[in-house]
Amino acid sequence: MLLKHLNKGDTIGIVSPASPIEKEVVLKNIQVFKNLG
Repeated sequence: MLLKHLNKGDTIGIVSPASPIEKEVVLKNIQVFKNLG
């Protein structure tokens, strides 16, 4: 689901991350996608 939103380039609202670490990873991935785009 997260990847779908990332591919669309939409803003992601993380409703309930499994853990703070996972949230950090997702945020880093968003930054990478922004750099690529």
